[in-house]
Amino acid sequence: MNITAPVAVKRKRLLLVDKTDATQTYFAIGNVGVSATDPDRVAIRVVNTAFGGTFASLLNTALRIDSGYTYGASSYFQPQKVAGPFTIASFTKNETTVPAIDLALKVLDDCTKTASTPAQLDTAKKYIKGNFRPGLRLRGSSQANRHKRVLRP
Repeated sequence: MNITAPVAVKRKRLLLVDKTDATQTYFAIGNVGVSATDPDRVAIRVVNTAFGGTFASLLNTALRIDSGYTYGASSYFQPQKVAGPFTIASFTKNETTVPAIDLALKVLDDCTKTASTPAQLDTAKKYIKGNFRPGLRLRGSSQANRHKRVLRP
């Protein structure tokens, strides 16, 4: 079976579902991410962990801790045979929908323009290492060895 890789979206598009009795808004921002064979996938995972992969991430800090817009915000890549999705997800009160989405987009824009600090990357690497499946560590697979090379302190 031949699977065609998706093409990244270059413009913004909004899909709004108006549910009149809703008290909060769930929002997702996305685009095409990376494939499971992308040579940069491990480095991308580290940067995404700093950006939106943990409670202390840049995204969650901005949307939850600093602004109080949400109880949580996260981002993730879902690598597949071909490039899978990259998603930012959160929820907020209806009244703060626009500022919460705007802030999520600003944090993403800032992250793409400014390199992560060594401290942010070190924290992200430690987090990933702490959650790395023991089975991969013991097997000595090439996948585990790739992670070890990138995640070394």
